[in-house]
Amino acid sequence: TFSEDVRNMRAEKEMADLRGIISQDPRPHYQDDEERIYAMEYDGMEVKFRIKEDNAYVISARRQHGK
Repeated sequence: TFSEDVRNMRAEKEMADLRGIISQDPRPHYQDDEERIYAMEYDGMEVKFRIKEDNAYVISARRQHGK
């Protein structure tokens, strides 16, 4: 699930790519904190997400300066 601001600012292909990556649950395997917000870099963006009850939620995806 993407937050409203992420849906409004991302191209459909970027959203599909992110959906595929996040669906693989890229958290460290020793982490299982449903309240924790994780971050990763993807295509010059900082992507923040949460995994809760086997559902993935993208909180934000912001283009990093200079990338």
